[in-house]
Amino acid sequence: MKRALATAMVASGLLVLSAQPCWACTCAAQPPKALADNADVIFTGRVIEAEDPFRFSGPRVQAELAVEVLYKGQAGSEVVVETYPGGSAACGLEFVQGKRFTVFAFLNERGRLETNVCSASTSGSIDPARFGLSRGPGGVRGGPPSRPPG
Repeated sequence: MKRALATAMVASGLLVLSAQPCWACTCAAQPPKALADNADVIFTGRVIEAEDPFRFSGPRVQAELAVEVLYKGQAGSEVVVETYPGGSAACGLEFVQGKRFTVFAFLNERGRLETNVCSASTSGSIDPARFGLSRGPGGVRGGPPSRPPG
């Protein structure tokens, strides 16, 4: 009996020691038009550079995108967007260099553009009509870059 108890205690101790932090991201369901209404800036662009969301320990990771189509708000030809580190499990986006994304961004408390998995941002392009959007006038190629302040 003592041996079984000792084995159980050691096994439970190993489970506690090997436990990893667990994140879960849950988004409230919203109609597409509401998601677009909540965004300050919506665009489709290609990732120029992105910080690795799994190797960054700060409060936000950044990605720089070349804007191809602007649907809402104001943006230059290049935009820096922030998201949560830890990937989609922590509600952040996993931007991949060279890949196209459509970003639904809002201005965060520091005045920077931010996005997350609950905002409708997605890899690839979107059907703008589904979100009540129209294509911006010719995109913004050639405009000045949009950089975060400071």
